[in-house]
Amino acid sequence: MSVRVAIIALPPVSMSGIAPVLDALALANEIDGRRLFDPRVYSRDGRAVTLSGGAQLPAEAFDDDVRCDWLIVVAERLDAFDGQRHFVSTLARVAASASLVCGVHHDVWWLAKAGLLAHRRVAAHWKTSQSFVERYGDAIVSQQIFEIDRDRATCASGQAALDFMLTLIARNQSAELAERIADGSVPARSARARNGSACRSYRCPVRQAWRANEASRIRVLRTRWR
Repeated sequence: MSVRVAIIALPPVSMSGIAPVLDALALANEIDGRRLFDPRVYSRDGRAVTLSGGAQLPAEAFDDDVRCDWLIVVAERLDAFDGQRHFVSTLARVAASASLVCGVHHDVWWLAKAGLLAHRRVAAHWKTSQSFVERYGDAIVSQQIFEIDRDRATCASGQAALDFMLTLIARNQSAELAERIADGSVPARSARARNGSACRSYRCPVRQAWRANEASRIRVLRTRWR
């Protein structure tokens, strides 16, 4: 059965911020040949999400009827909006039935507002980590670029989102699939296109970074979701 993935895009969000999440899941399905993951994009009001640069990302309405295994929220800045209290309440209710709740970039703030990060290790963006600690003292803020603590996962930087997603996929499926996704990612494909016949000697920077972080990744992979 496919893993149902609900991805909530909260403006402001850019294509580079949300693409690693969507691309990693799509590549997992393509490489494996099965629909391992069933991702759906949601917005707070059901309207298309306007990305940085003006592109429109189609989305469904995020409400109490959403059912998912993984809940991933992406936000590149903490901006207040009308109806945010209702959104936070809905976030808490939907998260209650999800096996994994994730926040990418500044979305740790929304997860904390919903009471979802108490007594969990959290990766917060360095620009706001101190204020986050002062506001949410019951969360355990680390210096890691991302953290996975049982049924909570947080990524402090959009630039690390692909590495973050590879780790989640490796835990759910296999490390071999994660490496194949890294080889098929945009950085790898772009370099192969530039280098032509030299592509055989090319080492994907995403894959290298993923392997270089092996010690912390093994610690993460050994952590059981409870």
